[in-house]
Amino acid sequence: MDNKKNPQSNIQVVKPNGIIILNYKSLIVFAVFAALTIIEYKYNGSYFDEVLGIVSILVVAYKWNKLYYHDFRALFLLFITMGLGLFSNLYYNLHWSWFSVAVDILTQLKLIFCFMAVRYFLSEREKQIVIDYISPFARIYFIFAFVLAIYTQIFDTGMNEEIRYGLKTFRFIFQFSHQYTTISFFLIGSIISATNINSKKKNFYIFIGTVSILFALKSPALIYTITYIFLFYYFKKYERLNYKIIVPLILALLAASTYQIQTYLLNEEAARRIFFEYAFKTANHYFPLGSGFATYGSAEAAKHYSILYVKYKFYTHWGMAEGNNGQFLYDTYWPMVIGQFGWIGTVLFGYSYINIFKSVQRSKADYAKKAYIYAMFIQYMVHALGASILSSSTGLIGFMALSLYTFPDPTKEQIRWNTRVHLDLRD
Repeated sequence: MDNKKNPQSNIQVVKPNGIIILNYKSLIVFAVFAALTIIEYKYNGSYFDEVLGIVSILVVAYKWNKLYYHDFRALFLLFITMGLGLFSNLYYNLHWSWFSVAVDILTQLKLIFCFMAVRYFLSEREKQIVIDYISPFARIYFIFAFVLAIYTQIFDTGMNEEIRYGLKTFRFIFQFSHQYTTISFFLIGSIISATNINSKKKNFYIFIGTVSILFALKSPALIYTITYIFLFYYFKKYERLNYKIIVPLILALLAASTYQIQTYLLNEEAARRIFFEYAFKTANHYFPLGSGFATYGSAEAAKHYSILYVKYKFYTHWGMAEGNNGQFLYDTYWPMVIGQFGWIGTVLFGYSYINIFKSVQRSKADYAKKAYIYAMFIQYMVHALGASILSSSTGLIGFMALSLYTFPDPTKEQIRWNTRVHLDLRD
């Protein structure tokens, strides 16, 4: 393929004989997002994200020498964490089977590898083509969502779950609220990043999209909306965050999360509170490496009812028993990280996500997209305190979207890792 560089746009320009290949790659990624969206609507998850995880590992392995520094460091820390988890499995032998361990490892790897695969599989121009494919569907989606979100407050549409703050929570056409918010976060990003819509129309669709998301009235929707609006106007005037804006933002997010904090974290009988409490006990008892894969908080630990759950008498708590009465055993993430990987692994795993954020933060972005990046990342990190969002298909969609909507900026310290003499783990 005959390529040339355009110095003004700093993106690859492809001559006519390469257009089919460019469109082909863009259509593959578009089809993947479409499939993930349909699966969320119809099936509430499937094994498709595990298949994507395996394919993504192969893509990243092929592009290994192209990784930017923070992306490489994120994977480096992730592999150390996985190694520590395997050592715990060998030493303590608390897992059900090595197959369960392998499945759990893939579950922990898939999100970050899918993020990386989208980042390096597509060029900047190919990403923009995918975005411009998605944005027309996003506009239609939010027109219907906006109208029905308001209509649902007055009439019975069957699109609500409960009453919060005196309003009906809205989930649109989806079975669960987290599916609605995840797809909405993904689609509104395409509008923010689109080049096939003028600024006036873009602001209109961002407005109705943000209002539609807000009507979900769940913690992820509230955190995203508050953070996005807050930072949208802040980044219009200022380039960087400082403590004067971070403190009031944190206070606003805490106020928005009062319901969740009181219901799930302060309630001593709530499954999420119990998972946190025993995550600390597990990390301390199996200090410093944790209990290992498929033993605490993971889907495999729930599937085979971990011996730790028997030891902790989880079966005495509602929704935490074995079998059909264990629906809350699947609903955790950071407690899983703390319990299975211990204190060292938790720090390494958390720092891996920090590097992912640094990677997207250093991308080319106007104030609207910058606010979107921060809002998306913050709501997922907070959501993971009480849900298995980062090991599920919904989290996968969100981080693949973050990757799709961010274009690496070489002027912002995006140095290829293999150009450095050594791996410096300092900031």
